[in-house]
Parts: sequence; structure tokens; C-alpha cells
Amino acid sequence: MDGLLEAPLSSPKRLVCVNFPGFVNNPSRAVEVLGGESKISRVFNNPNYRLEAHLRPKDVESIPLYATRTHCCGVVLKVRRRKTPPPEGSEEQAATVEVVGCVTIKYEFSGLADFQYLPAAVVSNPVAPASYLHATSICEPLSSAALVETDFLHIPSFLYCRSDRPLTFRAYTKPRVDRPVSAQFIPYSEDSVPLAPIKPYNHFFTPTFEKMFEERPVWSTQAFYNSLIQRVGRKVSRVVIKKINKTLAYMFSSGPWRLCWVKRGYDPRTDPDACKYQVLDFRSKRSVYRGKPEKVRPQRLASMIGPTLAKPASQSSTVSLVRNTDVTEQAHADDLESHVYQLGKRVNQGQKLFQVCDVMLDDVQDKMASGKVGACTEKDGWLSSGTMDSMRVLLTHHVQEADMKDSAETLTSSTT
Repeated sequence: MDGLLEAPLSSPKRLVCVNFPGFVNNPSRAVEVLGGESKISRVFNNPNYRLEAHLRPKDVESIPLYATRTHCCGVVLKVRRRKTPPPEGSEEQAATVEVVGCVTIKYEFSGLADFQYLPAAVVSNPVAPASYLHATSICEPLSSAALVETDFLHIPSFLYCRSDRPLTFRAYTKPRVDRPVSAQFIPYSEDSVPLAPIKPYNHFFTPTFEKMFEERPVWSTQAFYNSLIQRVGRKVSRVVIKKINKTLAYMFSSGPWRLCWVKRGYDPRTDPDACKYQVLDFRSKRSVYRGKPEKVRPQRLASMIGPTLAKPASQSSTVSLVRNTDVTEQAHADDLESHVYQLGKRVNQGQKLFQVCDVMLDDVQDKMASGKVGACTEKDGWLSSGTMDSMRVLLTHHVQEADMKDSAETLTSSTT
């Protein structure tokens, strides 16, 4: 057919298309903006990586633009047109076409560029603005003399936009409603405590609650919940517990009995025996409690800023639905004793509140017996200064020993 050009297509090269966010006058400069040949090659070989474009590659605060990898179907043609028309009667064509390669992968910068932060000072010598690089360096702290010598102080921004695409913002104008069920909190500095119980909440568990407070006037929330389940033989809604305890007890917002249910009319600040109910705030690093399952991170959205995309879920992963009765019963028993610490027990939480009477360690109980004083303070309660810190150190030491012992047993069983 007249007007059509034919080009042979035999084993064409596979090419990758990059929609560069700008006009390319210098190809080497464009490659530098994209991170260099090594980084471009690494991105091309990994489908989960995004291609970054730093408009100012040498600037430490250059916020990159991200390109997403997509599949396409295209052909790159090289067309040559003659400057002079071919002579009449000649079979030569006015243009020739050559297939360079096929394009199956495309990187497109479809997002928006974030705000670019630049120094807002006029440099006396624009040829060599060394003061900007010196001021933005955070590797070494600047002395007072260096701050005076520099032309300006430019503090880098520590947070940028998390998305490079417009998001729908829905304003929530409804005011927050106070929680209908909440305990009565009082600070430690309050002189008086709530007296006799108010009208009790009408529930068939109310007599059980009253009996528990007669036996023990101060309960941690977890200890009260576990003991209640052991007494009634089934789980109880925490909302019901709050409704009943709101009429029978109160809480301290600070002090050695903070966040504990305290019987109305009972003031632990006037009872030296209340030192056994004081709260021992146990905190530990993640390396100590390795038994805690790792949290599932939310999947990264397509518009989230970042050099990588969310990896697809494995199709071969399966979930076992077979229940082991022995394991389930043992786990349930451990949950009912989660407020008690015994020798050799592991703590699967980074922070946990224990009452001193629930820590079944001889050295901790001896510390409490020998550290009693005649005055109550907000930090240490009825114990001498530093006693609570010493008991916390002893508890942490026992938890670390239990963790290392369990890790060694696991390693031994895996090797055998």
C-alpha cells in the first residue's frame, strides 16, 4: 500500500521506558538525577523498587520524586527522512524505518513533587557556598564559635509528606463525647478519698465484687479481672466490671497505687501494710521478651512515599485451624495468672504493672520487708527511697535469666 513503510522485526532488544520529569538536554545529567547507573540497574532488576529522581542530587534535603513500575507494550522506531526527495521513477523511499527495540516496562512519575526546602540566606560568595553545606551537616555538632562564623543556621526538616498524590480529607466536626463509663480518679495529693460506696450497680455479680474488696482492698485491673474469672468460672465483660467498680472503688492517677482499684473509704496512704499493694512498673527492651509475636504492619498504599512497594502475599502460606486441647488449656491457665510473676516465668510484654504482693520472688519480698519506713511518699510509698528501683532491677534480672534459659533450650532442641 502506498504511504506505508515496512521494517523487519527480528529479535529486537528489550528496552525500559522512563518518563523523565523534565526536559533532557544532557543525558549524563539525567542519569545522575536518577541515582546513577548502578542504582538504576538495581531498581530495574527488582520489581518492588521505585525509581527515584532527585532534582538536586548533591543536596541533602532534596526530596525525590518516585516513579512506579508498570507494564506496557510498545516499539521504539528509528525513522530517517531524506533531505532531498528521491528522483522520479526511483524505488527509493522518502523515509526509512528501523526497529530499535520493544518496550515492556515503563516507569512513570505520576505523583506530585513535595515542597523543596532551600536556604533562605544570601551567600556573599555564590561561586562556593560552603557555609550551606557546613550548616546543614548533622554528623558533628556545631560549636558556638562555628555558629557565629557561619552565614546562617539552616535546620533541616525532619518530616515530609507521606503521600505524593492528593488525598480526600473529610473534616470531622462532631465533638468528642465523654466516656459514659469511667472510674473516679483522684491525684495522690488529694487529702481525702471517696467514702462509702454510692448506690451499687444492680447486677448479679455485685455481691462477688463486694466480697473481693473485703478480702483485698487494692487490686490491679489485670489481677481483678483474672481473679473474677476464677471465681465465676467464665469471662466477664470489662464494661460490666467498670460499671460495678465505679460504685465500689476509685483509682489514683499518680503515686505508688496508680491505676489500681481501691475500695471506697480505704486510704492506703494511712495504712503501712498497704506497701504490699504498691505497683511495680516493669519495663524492658524488646531483646528481653522475644516471645511476643511480631505485629503485622499495614500494607503500603500505592500513593505512600517510599523507595519500595508492598510485597505481594505468598500464595503458599496457609493457616492451621487444628486446635490442640492441651496447648489451649495451658494458655488459658497462663492468662489467668498473667498478673503474678513466679521464678522462671517469661514476660511477653515490654511494659507491665505488677503489685508487689503478686511478685513471688524471695529477694523482692525480703526487700519489701526490710525497706519499710514510717512515712508515705508519692514516689516510694511506705518503702524507703530507692527500694522500688532495687526491686525493679531484681525483677528485670530474673526475667532476663528466664529469657536466656528458654532461648538456650529452644536452640538445643532445634539443633537436635
